[in-house]
Amino acid sequence: MRAGAIPYKLMNPSPSGMVSEESASVEEKYIIKAANLGAFLALSFPLGIDLDEENILLTPNRRYPGSSAYVTSTVSWASLDESKPCDPFGIDPHAPAETYSPNIVVTITYVTGKQQEDENDPTTLLEVSADASGEFLMHSSQGKCVWGAVGGDAVQGVQVPTSKFIPETQWSVRWPSINRDWVPRIMAAMRARLGRISSADMPLLHGARKNTVLFVGYSYSDQLTWREGIENTPATIDMKFLEKHIKQGDDIIGHNYFFREDAGNFQLLFLPDGSNVYAEADLNDLFPPNVVEEV
Repeated sequence: MRAGAIPYKLMNPSPSGMVSEESASVEEKYIIKAANLGAFLALSFPLGIDLDEENILLTPNRRYPGSSAYVTSTVSWASLDESKPCDPFGIDPHAPAETYSPNIVVTITYVTGKQQEDENDPTTLLEVSADASGEFLMHSSQGKCVWGAVGGDAVQGVQVPTSKFIPETQWSVRWPSINRDWVPRIMAAMRARLGRISSADMPLLHGARKNTVLFVGYSYSDQLTWREGIENTPATIDMKFLEKHIKQGDDIIGHNYFFREDAGNFQLLFLPDGSNVYAEADLNDLFPPNVVEEV
């Protein structure tokens, strides 16, 4: 039998398995040449992400030969000959002949669930979360509010403060595994858009309206690995957005509207040069596969 190009023998009494209401697992034991362990690990845990200009492909862990629903979770190994150690990585090349067992027993555990995504869906590798709350804006009611009903007595003096609730949603858009080759483009795109509001509706944020979403920050982490192909190990990118969704009359307004105390409502505020306080950019261009570096 072969796993890829690696020959192996299935060791009794495997395979064995377990099924529960929520998950299932299968365990196999293979006898392989010790020198093939590195290749078998690469087959079991491929580098993961392959992105090009048009496609996002998720390379899942090796699947159980009997069912594609099970993917490799762990691989462990030990010497087949209990009287000899094993040296699958060749760290002792000058050892006398027959010091190490040439064969090893590899134990593979397959589990269900973790990698059952649609590999053709660009949002497969995304994690999107939201935390909605808001802030209270305190302001004076003098000259702007009336008592009892419309047409009632106007509030006099400043002894009656009022408040407005400003709805805000903090969004996190996280790529837990993004191909390292994409990092320079995404970093350039994020730097160019940090502190800007979206000039278009954002489908990924469940249709958040244009001008209501501000790109407030991002985090990046990268961890090297002992595996071959280190230059292609995935990185993690987490983008942070703040949505300000204010309903005023029939309009939905956002970050470029500020409360005008003497008028009692939100109005656009312009800088001396005639520009808005927050510049615009299409924040949808931050997301692969359609990353646009320049604004």
